[in-house]
Amino acid sequence: MPGARSGKHSLKHISGRTYVGASASQKVRAAEWTGQFPTSSRGAPWVNNVDYDYNKPWFERRDEDYYCLLCRAYATEGHVTSDRHLQRESCPSYYGFPGGEEDTRFSHPWFEKIGGEWHCHLCDVVATEGHITSERHVRRQQYPESYGYPSQKKPEGDPSINRVDEGSSTSRGALWVTNIDYDKPWFERRDGDYYCLLCWAYATEGHVMSNRHVQRESCPSYYGFQSGKQDTQFDHPWYEKVSGEWFCHLCDARATEEHLNSERHVRRQLCPERYGYSSERRPDTSTDRSTEWRREVPGDRGTIQQFPEQSIVSSAQSALPRVAHTRLPAPDLPEPWCSYWSEAYQRYYYHNEDTGATTWQQPCGIPVGTYDC
Repeated sequence: MPGARSGKHSLKHISGRTYVGASASQKVRAAEWTGQFPTSSRGAPWVNNVDYDYNKPWFERRDEDYYCLLCRAYATEGHVTSDRHLQRESCPSYYGFPGGEEDTRFSHPWFEKIGGEWHCHLCDVVATEGHITSERHVRRQQYPESYGYPSQKKPEGDPSINRVDEGSSTSRGALWVTNIDYDKPWFERRDGDYYCLLCWAYATEGHVMSNRHVQRESCPSYYGFQSGKQDTQFDHPWYEKVSGEWFCHLCDARATEEHLNSERHVRRQLCPERYGYSSERRPDTSTDRSTEWRREVPGDRGTIQQFPEQSIVSSAQSALPRVAHTRLPAPDLPEPWCSYWSEAYQRYYYHNEDTGATTWQQPCGIPVGTYDC
């Protein structure tokens, strides 16, 4: 058996931990723990402080001591003077206890108390003090209708509504501003608010100022609405409106802004007759464009044979007449080049019937750079 004085945890070392024969600081510390001296540390156990009111509803007796239901901890002197407890005690209604001023921040329908704590259904998180003051929550709380909750905006005509004039530096934070024209046909009233049919979203101030809405509002005819300035971009017969959106039959693709500016579409639009269409614009753009156009295919002798689209035009009599492109005499052109007149660009272009090359420049007996359509 090893000696009592040997080993890492010897009897001398263990007995030295007791308060008998210990230093003065250890004796003072022991007196603080037993309540003989006032504590000098926040981490001390219970000390009866007669100046503190423990008759508040968030204190209860547990094991002959007070327990704090606000913080889920024993109400020691160090705890009741801590920053955490003082902050929670300043708004006990947040934790389900009466007292103090009624906190109206949680009176909105998107707040729900779950397990003794408030929960924010706008952001799907616990509604802590840091969350309800965060930029994300404040932004969503301005437009709760976008998240399925009733709008908190005051009815029209209420003098206390927060309105901001155009040019004000605080216009972005306003509930509803006066410089937005809601008389446009793509706005409609839904549940007391305006709804944007261009973007399929509620027309909040943040929405109508977004890049997405501004871009769509610049060409409302693309989304089926008439604008003040007549948009003739889709007056060509190769455009068709399908399910509320324009479709390009030259390229068999949706006629988005990106597609209309693509090299492929611009190249094919220069020679639409190669794809069975005339480059002549529609004479009337106010009627339903989906029933106005007919395909045109080139014949054997340079003429255009016209065929009504069966799925769109019921009969040939209901189809609009089209002036076909004819081959123009050009004795100076080398074979097999031929020239055509473009109504869209009001100029001649030249097409090689063997290679399929198309160019604006007149060939002069030597091969020119191909421009494949």
